[in-house]
Amino acid sequence: MPFNKKNSIESLYIRFKQYNTTVAITFKPGSKAYQNYGEYIIGTFRYSPKERKVLQDVTNKNFDINTSGIIPFNVSDINVEWKINEIKEFEMGSFHTDEILSVSGYLANVKNEFNQSETRKLPDPISIEIDFDKSDVPLMTYGLLNKQLKDGYDLTPDEMNKYVAVCLLLNKEIDSAILDKVDQKSPDFLFHMSEFMESIGLISVETASTYTVKRAVERFNSLKINKDIKRTGHTLKELMNDPKLREFFSSTCLYFNEKRLLFKLGNPIYLTFERYIHICLGHVEGLQKGMYFEGKTKFQYYPKDILKLIELILKKYNEDIIRHFNNSPNSVYERKGSRALFFQGDYYNVKIHSNGELAMFHKIDPL
Repeated sequence: MPFNKKNSIESLYIRFKQYNTTVAITFKPGSKAYQNYGEYIIGTFRYSPKERKVLQDVTNKNFDINTSGIIPFNVSDINVEWKINEIKEFEMGSFHTDEILSVSGYLANVKNEFNQSETRKLPDPISIEIDFDKSDVPLMTYGLLNKQLKDGYDLTPDEMNKYVAVCLLLNKEIDSAILDKVDQKSPDFLFHMSEFMESIGLISVETASTYTVKRAVERFNSLKINKDIKRTGHTLKELMNDPKLREFFSSTCLYFNEKRLLFKLGNPIYLTFERYIHICLGHVEGLQKGMYFEGKTKFQYYPKDILKLIELILKKYNEDIIRHFNNSPNSVYERKGSRALFFQGDYYNVKIHSNGELAMFHKIDPL
């Protein structure tokens, strides 16, 4: 059968791939793709930052180029019939353009977000009001964390602080392996204990707030020797003269709580105070100071949305992350460069240590 320009690499990008839309592809009977996947497959096209940049240039300049070749593809879970046990990481499928019989996809109200410069906005979270008394918080927290442990989900370091605090308060039995990991004199532990005690009326709001301030002061003092602060070429005192940095450091020291990003059996995936500071100082516009940071890429989102952005991207690639740690629990999960994670028009480098701590997260420029 002669080569169909309609299904060329360039044509598919112009028609579908540039919009990251989900498509259904039917294959020619008798082709290798037909044998591997069946009559059709559903999912999204996949490409590296460099490949996308080249194809976008072709699109922008209206070049009449039509080439055939292998198309990498992210296969949707809808394709339940052919789940393969030996799938390698997240590279879940590929086929040749010559094997395509037809491609269809929903293209209403779609937009090519690649390489756009405007500030992006994440959807506002849906608020659900739950009617409960503040005094219920300790028992609810115990029930949630205890169930996680029974179901095989390890706790993050800060969840251990909460768990030990609430167990001591409610006189519940504590696993010695968890108890031994918690410093009951640390500001983080005392912060959570004071919150629980205040919720059931054992101490006043004013007393509890002193522990919030003590934790914030401890964090602020830790920034004085933080290596990312040193990389700015300024002292913390000098940086505090900048209104944006002063607001960022003050609010983060006071209100940031270690965040569980994903649930998985074994080690959780989480973000610490230190790594959040690292990510924001390196890649949030207005917070980048000094030659070391000023040339780095910037997030195209408002600062208040960075944590939500991290959560959304990791949840999108949840299966890939879990698969990696199931196969190689003692190794680092890393996606960068040509394997960077794509989300809403941008590519992101991501690194997660084997203990589950998010170590690196930043946008990259197309090559």
